[in-house]
Amino acid sequence: MIKAFADPHNTQEHGMELRDWFAGLAMQAILSRPDARFTTSLGFVGAKSYQYADEMMRAREINE
Repeated sequence: MIKAFADPHNTQEHGMELRDWFAGLAMQAILSRPDARFTTSLGFVGAKSYQYADEMMRAREINE
């Protein structure tokens, strides 16, 4: 899996996966809507965040 952050010192530390990072960014965008906390369920936010993350991963593969 692709890590979200580079490891410049080659420490081989295990960190956040890029897909999880993308999902977190998508979640922030979804929840930043003014009506989000009143109209959005947690299940929707989680599922939709990873759908966006998966699309970002696919776009990344296409552009490499």
